[in-house]
Amino acid sequence: ADPLSLAADAVGELAVHVACNDVAASGADPRWLTHTLFLPDDDPERRRTVTDQVNETAGELGVAIVGGHTEVLPALARPLCSMTALGTTDRFVESSGAEPGDRLLLTKGAGIEATAILATDFREACLEAGVSESILDAAAEFLADVSVVPDAAAVREAATAMHDPTEGGLLTALVEVARASETTLAVERDRVPVRPETRACCDALGVDPLATFGSG
Repeated sequence: ADPLSLAADAVGELAVHVACNDVAASGADPRWLTHTLFLPDDDPERRRTVTDQVNETAGELGVAIVGGHTEVLPALARPLCSMTALGTTDRFVESSGAEPGDRLLLTKGAGIEATAILATDFREACLEAGVSESILDAAAEFLADVSVVPDAAAVREAATAMHDPTEGGLLTALVEVARASETTLAVERDRVPVRPETRACCDALGVDPLATFGSG
């Protein structure tokens, strides 16, 4: 279960991916979603935009929305999507299964989710800090890379442990896997793949790409 309020222009899309990623990182195929939506006002266009995003993204992943709730909560400044995803698997992959001798594999790069959020919610701040519009336009497209459902499906038969680095990013995810597995992880920072767009946005706003939202 995951709540999401960032990436306001694409909150429905990102909320689906973040919830389904956790199921996929457990070695399962996400199948069903319940969708609780809190809106700051009763704007029908905003409601339709968010629900269309949820419906389209779930359809792309082959996930059925089987329940949920919608209400207006004026105390909010932006929409809040709270998703619960469920799935099925014959082999549950825990984050506690890492063993000495294993290799760490990061798909796509560090800070993928954060890059998209910085390029959308914080676009003006990035522009003022010197990031070009072309880089921000490319970075905003990182939303399409947030899903790890295909990545997890490709490696789950061989993986000893999997984890989707969300809040706290890659560094927090590594600590969580190490603690759960009671195993030391050795990581060379300069070998962690970081895309140029991620580096540009993070450097501009003083964000560590390894310590921020990392879905993808």
